[in-house]
Amino acid sequence: MQTKKDILEYASDLFLRYGPRKTTMEDVARICRIGKATLYKFFRNKDELYREILRNEMEYIFQEMEKETGNIKSVREKLRRLFETEYILLRSNMNLPEILVSTYENNDKEIKSIVSEFFDRQRKIIRSILQEGVTSKEIVVEDISLLSLAMVAAGQGLFSYFRNIKDKKKAIKSMEYLIDTLFFGIEAGRERI
Repeated sequence: MQTKKDILEYASDLFLRYGPRKTTMEDVARICRIGKATLYKFFRNKDELYREILRNEMEYIFQEMEKETGNIKSVREKLRRLFETEYILLRSNMNLPEILVSTYENNDKEIKSIVSEFFDRQRKIIRSILQEGVTSKEIVVEDISLLSLAMVAAGQGLFSYFRNIKDKKKAIKSMEYLIDTLFFGIEAGRERI
């Protein structure tokens, strides 16, 4: 008998390979080597199963981002590592990236809610990092809330642009450039590192 965790893992691979439209509960039951009745004990329907997969992936990404940034003191390095970790995880064959990129095409209110929660949590983390920097006088920011929103939007744009590009180093370099630009601004006459 498979556990709920096993079912989610197998189903995630199926959804990733065939997409949510083409994946059926029969497919999931078959790959898990359980009966459909057993599968329905865990999940009412395919949509519920898929949403659970997305929530698990989202939680995993945030746990990893927290782990990667937890011991870093520099705001600049913390932001760089945050974006890099998120980018690498989203590229690693998870279901969540396509949903994040195509959220406006999806009519499922619960999936839109999951996407909204993802960006809200990301923004909250960025706001917290920026607040740490302001408190420690490492940075000066007039409106942390507005800057965190801009950073989430910029990160979304970079991910959308680079998600199908094979050159991971180029994508990460672009994210580092975004962070450098944030820290040094684009005003003429400033000394650059």
